[in-house]
Amino acid sequence: SFEVWTNNIEPISPSGLWTEWQKIATFEEIKPSGLSGTESTPADNRIAARGFSFDFSRELPPTRYLRFVHPNNSTWNPIEGSITIAELTFFGIYDE
Repeated sequence: SFEVWTNNIEPISPSGLWTEWQKIATFEEIKPSGLSGTESTPADNRIAARGFSFDFSRELPPTRYLRFVHPNNSTWNPIEGSITIAELTFFGIYDE
């Protein structure tokens, strides 16, 4: 699982104060087999290899900065405690 936060102005604090950010979404991907930790089935691996798609509401206002956060032990591999984003594709209208 992970959260997406937004900020439309350049963040003021280099330490990333949360008061400057607004959470716009929480997403979760469930391992199909339901197995925990590093255990997985061939079906889990096939689905993971295809990747995942997460959509935002069309009602969201325009945004400039995004921040991705994931809680500890929320991935398919909680031992590593991290996620890897291989590709991000954004759709919409570019507005200066």
